[in-house]
Amino acid sequence: MKKNIEVSPQGAHQRIDVYLAQALHLSRNTVKRLLACKAVLFEGRAVSKSQSFEQGTLLEIDLTLAKVQLIPNPSLPLRVLFEDDTLLILDKPSALPCYPLRTDETDTLANALVARYPQQTSASYNPLEAGLCHRLDAETSGLLIAARNLQTYRCMREAFSGQQIYKRYLCLCVGELPPVGLVSSPLVQKGQYSKIASPDNPKARAAQTQFRVLEQQGVYSLLSVEIATGVMHQIRAHLASLGAPVLGDERYGLGKSLFCPRLFLHATELRFLHPLTRRRLRFEGPLPSELCCVLQKLGFQNGRQSA
Repeated sequence: MKKNIEVSPQGAHQRIDVYLAQALHLSRNTVKRLLACKAVLFEGRAVSKSQSFEQGTLLEIDLTLAKVQLIPNPSLPLRVLFEDDTLLILDKPSALPCYPLRTDETDTLANALVARYPQQTSASYNPLEAGLCHRLDAETSGLLIAARNLQTYRCMREAFSGQQIYKRYLCLCVGELPPVGLVSSPLVQKGQYSKIASPDNPKARAAQTQFRVLEQQGVYSLLSVEIATGVMHQIRAHLASLGAPVLGDERYGLGKSLFCPRLFLHATELRFLHPLTRRRLRFEGPLPSELCCVLQKLGFQNGRQSA
């Protein structure tokens, strides 16, 4: 059901999430879910929770999206490395999107997640995310954190925003690089790409990528990469800007090769404090077998070296 609402004098200049909860007699969590699903529009564009509007502004709201449910898909792979009442640590395979962009999609990690854990539909503001606290590109494999309830989801999202989650990746790039390096160029999204932006671009997002060369064979460099920020395609865009794109990258590099059937980028390590116990946690995900085979073909000695 779609509903048009005109911002009242009392709602003028008030945060939209606060105002809509009062005006529509909905819980704050329901309003946050509507905003996360891009169900609140102003002049055809999705509204963010911190926006405010003038009196008389007309907003369009699709209330049906507040009741969206993921379609379970038990046929998809789901590798769980850790599980308690608060968190799940997952190892995502390549070529599997994290969560659907449409309600009728079924071939994502989130669909596999709710097939095993039905309660995950209420573990994040957007039910299509199934509690996933961050995401990886579809082509990227590796470790992901899923919250098992809304309180944990809020806590983990704050930890990500505060750069309190340590994230490390392994990747193979095509090009020579210095032994260590740091790229701090801001990024701006252009369609389905992220581009290096000038610092004064108001849409640019801060992004920092730190790398270390583990091993080199010819033009190929095996890297350990750490990121504190999480801009779309950050590692891929930053390495491509150095003239050393990730092997198998069809957007920023040379595309797939005969000996590398996928993007050679794997989220291999996570470190953070448990949101409930505050115990330090560390997880490592092994390099997938198809990427180990690529390293063997190119003569690399060890594809699992750590920091």
